[in-house]
Amino acid sequence: MTAYSEPGTAVGQLSKTFLKWASASLERDKLCKFYVIWKLHKKANPLGVRSRPIASNIGYPTGQVSHFLHCQLRDAVLSHEFVLKDSISLIRQLECMNISQTQDVILTSADVAALYPSINLEDGLTAMQWFMTRYTSIPLGLQRLYIRLAQFVLENNYVECDGLPDAYLQKIGTAMGTSFSVTYATIFMIWLETPIIEEFRAQILLYKRFLDDIFMIWSGSSAELFRLQAKFESVNNPAIKSVITLEWQGMPSAGGAADPAVFDRTKHRRVNFLDLDIKAVYTTTMVEFEFGVYRKPGNAYAYLPYGSYHSRHVFRGWLKAEMHRLLTHSSNINIWLEECHKFYDHLRARGYPARAIDATFRKVSWNQRSKLLEPKVTSKADNFFTLYNGCVFSSTNAPGIALLQERTSRSKGCRKRLMAAISFRREPSLR
Repeated sequence: MTAYSEPGTAVGQLSKTFLKWASASLERDKLCKFYVIWKLHKKANPLGVRSRPIASNIGYPTGQVSHFLHCQLRDAVLSHEFVLKDSISLIRQLECMNISQTQDVILTSADVAALYPSINLEDGLTAMQWFMTRYTSIPLGLQRLYIRLAQFVLENNYVECDGLPDAYLQKIGTAMGTSFSVTYATIFMIWLETPIIEEFRAQILLYKRFLDDIFMIWSGSSAELFRLQAKFESVNNPAIKSVITLEWQGMPSAGGAADPAVFDRTKHRRVNFLDLDIKAVYTTTMVEFEFGVYRKPGNAYAYLPYGSYHSRHVFRGWLKAEMHRLLTHSSNINIWLEECHKFYDHLRARGYPARAIDATFRKVSWNQRSKLLEPKVTSKADNFFTLYNGCVFSSTNAPGIALLQERTSRSKGCRKRLMAAISFRREPSLR
């Protein structure tokens, strides 16, 4: 980083800040804590492992640098045409599509197997440089700094785990648990998929990806579809060192796809993607999409017990939020009513009284759906912090908080002027 430390320059100031952050983190004298998340709905690997390793680097020397890179590239990544922000974004697109019933469509989805550990560092940094040049206005000098910072984050993931005496350095792939890894992996996939999508653009009606999950509406031949799938396998591209494998949902072998007697296109008009069960339905004039909520087979419906110590408003809040999700994720009122019945039965089985469920259910109606699907509009009030660098006091134990309250309550005029400059909100202590 010393090569970018020229005093008085923007890059020099950034380098100075990064070194200050790293020095403060080193004083903690702690490595990333290694832990696992169980993935019981996934098949075990050849070693019998059904878990995902996580190494959180909060407070670690690479932590703040990682978050800085994530913030610098996040907006450009989320605005890319291939990147899907959430299920609601996909629902909006599906309901606005105009596909003629003369087109023979296939719905397909895929999951990138072990994306993070499969990205070769050289490929990842090449993809990052390509993305910044093509999709951002970041100056070349800062681009070089960002590449160096990314390399610093990716090459210095040292971890420790309770019960193991040694420390370990990750040498393969991308660390999971650092904020930059999400942006970095998404950029790598954009770099990998862009030439493929451009080659098959005429047959692809819609292509979206949420992290490592791909959704596609295809209108070409089945043989061409399997040629596209083969292109995604990085082993077919000698210029890529990363070992990328996609697991396509419900698709036969390439040989079977070329045989009309084996490959029935009508059976591939329904697919599960994220938390949606999507089906293509042919009407007299066009192709429409029906969808409802998809639940994984291992879902235990272990909702918050009604006898929990939580405040009653917590139960009302999450019930209403789930009702809204069922509303937006149901393409018609019949599907929504069926989803509500399922939700009601699971709540009753979990011990929720009928009166508590009914009180929330009565507040949600089908007429609210269109409003919930509208994109959120940023109001002028949301620009307060950007314009005035406002801050939020959220601790009741902050020094001087009692004096501040006393002074702001003495006169309405003084309080009004102060509240125009700061936003004040009391919350329980986070200790």
